[in-house]
Amino acid sequence: MNGQPKWDSEHWQEIGTIGKKHGLVWGGDWKRLVDRPHFQLSRANIIWHIVF
Repeated sequence: MNGQPKWDSEHWQEIGTIGKKHGLVWGGDWKRLVDRPHFQLSRANIIWHIVF
């Protein structure tokens, strides 16, 4: 907003849902430290990429 990032955006939930549909772990679901901009591969995805 005004040339600055808006980290409290109401769009994070929608973005998180999209990422999770693609098998990513979303930091917005974390209980202790909510980190909405954070995505990472799940352990299952990491193992799949190593094996295949």
